[in-house]
Amino acid sequence: MSDTSIGDVSFLHPMYKKHQNQVQIVTDMYNGSDSASSYLTQFPQELEDTFLERKNKVALKNYVKRATEAFVGMIFRKPIDAIGYSDAVVKITKKIDTKSTINQFARRITEKLIRDGKTYILIDSLQDGSDPYFVSMDRSSVINWNKDSNGNFTLIVIREAIEVRLNDFEIETVEQYRVYREDGNISIYRQQEEEFYLYEYIETDLDYIPVQELDLDDIPPLYDIARLNIKHMNRTSAKDRYLDMSACPVPVIWGADTDDEGTVNSAKPALVIGVDEAFIFNGTKEECDFQWRELSGSSIDQLQNDLSVIEEDITSGVIRASSSENTTMKTATQSYYEASEASNRVTVIANIVEYAMNASLDIVIDMLGETDNSGGVIINKDYNAIAGSTTDLRLLWEMYLGGSLSLATLLNSMQQFELINIGSVEEEIKKIESETFLPKPKEVSSETIEKTDNNNLNAFDNGEE
Repeated sequence: MSDTSIGDVSFLHPMYKKHQNQVQIVTDMYNGSDSASSYLTQFPQELEDTFLERKNKVALKNYVKRATEAFVGMIFRKPIDAIGYSDAVVKITKKIDTKSTINQFARRITEKLIRDGKTYILIDSLQDGSDPYFVSMDRSSVINWNKDSNGNFTLIVIREAIEVRLNDFEIETVEQYRVYREDGNISIYRQQEEEFYLYEYIETDLDYIPVQELDLDDIPPLYDIARLNIKHMNRTSAKDRYLDMSACPVPVIWGADTDDEGTVNSAKPALVIGVDEAFIFNGTKEECDFQWRELSGSSIDQLQNDLSVIEEDITSGVIRASSSENTTMKTATQSYYEASEASNRVTVIANIVEYAMNASLDIVIDMLGETDNSGGVIINKDYNAIAGSTTDLRLLWEMYLGGSLSLATLLNSMQQFELINIGSVEEEIKKIESETFLPKPKEVSSETIEKTDNNNLNAFDNGEE
């Protein structure tokens, strides 16, 4: 039934429209050469067929995706920890979106956050009473919203494409708009001709919108890198076109019998550069000389130099925060600045993801009817591995045995060296204190004892007492 009083459900929020093109550019570059080729520029007076051929052959060095994966790799160098949750919540985290683990889901939303600047987690559930689950929503799909004075959503409009099976073989894609309101209920609208109509209305037990926004920046963080990537792609295409032409010598004929109108045997000469066709010139060069001529000039060198400058600009931009590829000599101040900038940027991203995951799991707990939300998700903040030698580890051990190092510091140090993975040091110490088992030395001969480290013997003696 048509309802003309509901207004335009497809209305785009002003902030959505303001950044829509920026998000699209970054996404197109991230998705690879097929979508990136739409940003290829046609040369002046370039034939349409030649331009289409260049588009089909375009080569993309995908700095946008490379930067995104570098940041995600730093954050998820270690798996995230979800501790203190009930068995019911732990079960959900194993297939948090019905198909992937909490670690896999967290990586995916982090990629979208870095790429788009914003992304969303929707907590949904089927009407049959099954467990709630997470849904990752792209920034481009959330087209309209409203918030109260505390920043809580009072309205969210999601544009989505639904596959509808027509028969055993055919599938139709239908666009619809899912509207969440502050009372927790959901309205789904579809369009028929020029009007929107209410397709489905869903009542829930919630009194809020179960959506968490991950907000890094209005402008996608990699937008400038994407624009440089477009420039780099165009320069690469121009260089490839030049090399394709110069790699094939052109047949040239001098001294052909042409009339004043430039015809040969009553036919127009083909003035197309190519392997199978030649330029035909009036005049003689020792009467009808035929040669293969190669292109020459300095354009290729200029293109290569420009490509090097663009690559340096990209590398010294966002890429420097997650890659050591830039081999330019730096001062100590420059290196310190870049390291600090990198750590700060990655930490901000990790904190946003951590907060959103915790808030989303709190909604899951609410949907399950549980009251204990003391559990928590911890995202890795250790972005660089620390190499420890055998000598370093032995020194730590001897300092601990000598009483100059606490057990907590010893465990922390071993965890930083990535020799152990215990999650919480405090929890591990509690486990140690609750254990009744104490290690005992093996019985050895006096000759072996004389060669044994005294500190180790003292430790075993103290354990026996």
